[in-house]
Amino acid sequence: MSNQGENSGQGKTITPEQAMANTRELLQRKQEDAQQARAVQPDQPGDPGFQSDQARVKAQELHEGEARLQGTHGSISTTDRHNQGRRDSR
Repeated sequence: MSNQGENSGQGKTITPEQAMANTRELLQRKQEDAQQARAVQPDQPGDPGFQSDQARVKAQELHEGEARLQGTHGSISTTDRHNQGRRDSR
């Protein structure tokens, strides 16, 4: 029984040529899988990753709210003057 434990992790060495062949085979399989995955994805117009246009609009609204872009849709110089006034009053 002790011989099985000793041989299970040792004794199986591969040559550099076998390792290179294994690596090439794995790379070829990976490339084939990537090509198949690309072929399965449907071609849809619009932004990828959103389940619907409503989800895309909601995500954009949330982003604008987090980035505080609602107030800067006008002139950027107005925002700069406002911020400068706040800095000057400190």
